[in-house]
Amino acid sequence: QTQSRATHEPAGTSKSGYSVPPHMRPDVPSSFARCAETLSSRQILPSNNVPRFRDNLRYNNTHHSSHSDNIPSEQMVRLNAQLLKAKQELEQERTKNANLHRTIQDAQHEHLEAAFSTMLTTLLHEQTEALALQSRAAAHQRSLDIREKKISQQEVFLAAGQKHLMTKLDQTGNSTLSAAHYIHLHEKMQLDKKSHIAALESRMAIERQTLTLRAAAQAKREQQYKTLLRQSLEAEFAASHVSSAESEVLAEIRFQRGFDAGKEEGRKEADREEKKRAYLEGYRTCFQAQAALSSLRKGASTEVQELLDPTAEGNLFSMGTRVGMMEVEVAMKTGEKKHEEADLIALL
Repeated sequence: QTQSRATHEPAGTSKSGYSVPPHMRPDVPSSFARCAETLSSRQILPSNNVPRFRDNLRYNNTHHSSHSDNIPSEQMVRLNAQLLKAKQELEQERTKNANLHRTIQDAQHEHLEAAFSTMLTTLLHEQTEALALQSRAAAHQRSLDIREKKISQQEVFLAAGQKHLMTKLDQTGNSTLSAAHYIHLHEKMQLDKKSHIAALESRMAIERQTLTLRAAAQAKREQQYKTLLRQSLEAEFAASHVSSAESEVLAEIRFQRGFDAGKEEGRKEADREEKKRAYLEGYRTCFQAQAALSSLRKGASTEVQELLDPTAEGNLFSMGTRVGMMEVEVAMKTGEKKHEEADLIALL
């Protein structure tokens, strides 16, 4: 009922109008309308000022941006410092890693070298022991062979003695026991000689095999060193190697330096000689000028005697007269030309 009465009654006469919201009152203008009236009542700027304002704004923004671009901010400086510090730390870490890698490689090479040396020493020792055992076995075999041959000789000798005793050869004179004894001694000496020669040959063979094993071990050790040191030698050779083009460039640079130094030294020497010669020449000229001035003061100068002699044709008075006559002639000729030009102008 209140809302219906408010819609039919005016706002000024209604007592219950305060209970109605402002936007629902028909006679009271809304805030949007009041703002529109206020804007319409104000003076609107001309359109030609808008681009000028925009241009000024653009100019101010451009100037501010260029000024801000020219002057680095604290954040950029801080970032640059952090980047520089990070680069330095990265370089330090790379150097540490390279040194650590080199140290690890050296340690590995040392461990490998020690292991290979131990293995080679053990192998050489075992091979030497095997050769010694082989030598003892061969000597034992030779001893057995010699014993067998001696036993055979003893058997032959005993058989001959038994035959001699049984047949009594001493009484018949066909043979004696001394001959069989000599034959037995001769065969024993031959057997001892062969045994000694075989022992020498066996010992020489063992020594040759030992030398062969040592040479093989030395070759293996050299191959091991080559394998371990190949990388370092290749790196050192690559670092110290200079190509032909680089050597030519270095030679050209050294030659140019030597040539420039020699040329500079020669120029200094030539300048020194030139200064010395110029000094002597100036001293001589100064002495001659001093002598001429002294002669002039005394009146005995041959060069100015003609100028000071009144009877000579080249004295000062005669030369002045000649110069004056020449100037008069020139002035007369100039005056005649001016008179002729004036006459021509008058005739025209």
